[in-house]
Amino acid sequence: MANKTSKKSNRRKYNGPKKKYPLGKIKTLIVDDAAVNTMGIYEQKLSDVADLAVSIALDASDRGIKLDFSRESESLLDRALLNKGMALLDEGIEESEIRKVLVELGAAYLLFEQVNLVESFKVHGDIVYAPEVSDNLLIKARLPMSSNYVLFDPRASLHKVEDICFVFKDIKPRELGVKAASADDISRALAINLDAYRDIVVKELLEKL
Repeated sequence: MANKTSKKSNRRKYNGPKKKYPLGKIKTLIVDDAAVNTMGIYEQKLSDVADLAVSIALDASDRGIKLDFSRESESLLDRALLNKGMALLDEGIEESEIRKVLVELGAAYLLFEQVNLVESFKVHGDIVYAPEVSDNLLIKARLPMSSNYVLFDPRASLHKVEDICFVFKDIKPRELGVKAASADDISRALAINLDAYRDIVVKELLEKL
């Protein structure tokens, strides 16, 4: 009995604002292919994006990075996507294709994380589908007691700045201290910084509330 108590007390607990979309809830949104065919388009899209969001969170967890859909964890998303992108690069995947994958994974994670973000500021946040605005799922946010709302499209916003956020470049391993490498050896590397996307969030979502 003492061992069980000890293990429980050593667990790291999340002490931040209550999340509207914790990992466990997002997992419940994922349905199998057979069930998807009986669902409406909103539910289908929600299942697809939840699957992507959970996959990057679990991939990050396997690498020791805690993506728990809290606003604090969003700063770790750059590193999680970098690890995923470099793994794909090592597999010989085309760089243009890697960018597409990273946009899909990053936008899926951010859709849920940023609903949690606005909710932590006491703003009502929902995930909606508005085909007259976009074919992507959107964040719908509004202040309490207000009928005015803001629609924000994480996928379209990240796609808009993907060339800035996901940069492939040549590096010389020798200059990085790899002694076995020749001075002429060149490798491709990936750099990720989502700050350009974060600027869009501030201007197109937070400042409009």
